[in-house]
Amino acid sequence: MLDYFHLTTPLLWFCLVRTYYKLNQKEFCAEIELSPSRLSDIEAGNTNLSFNTLLAISNRFSISLDWLVAGKGDIFFKQQKKILMLDYIPMKLNSFNNIEN
Repeated sequence: MLDYFHLTTPLLWFCLVRTYYKLNQKEFCAEIELSPSRLSDIEAGNTNLSFNTLLAISNRFSISLDWLVAGKGDIFFKQQKKILMLDYIPMKLNSFNNIEN
């Protein structure tokens, strides 16, 4: 059983995705191509989430990276789309430029 009280925000969202889809650790690992030992370490708070892991969750479950990282915006994409790391960086830079203007 997960103890949600010790979780940081991105880690909380990460764990909520797994429980929302009712996946055990082995199933969740298979879905996002993560080793079970790494998942255990992440959920125990012993290691940080990597951007690649967040990206894998986003792509597999059509969940917004903004929601996974900061809990902001819509959880699910309105359309099925995959984001590549090279696509995400210019999108974020563009959003920062829009703030300055």
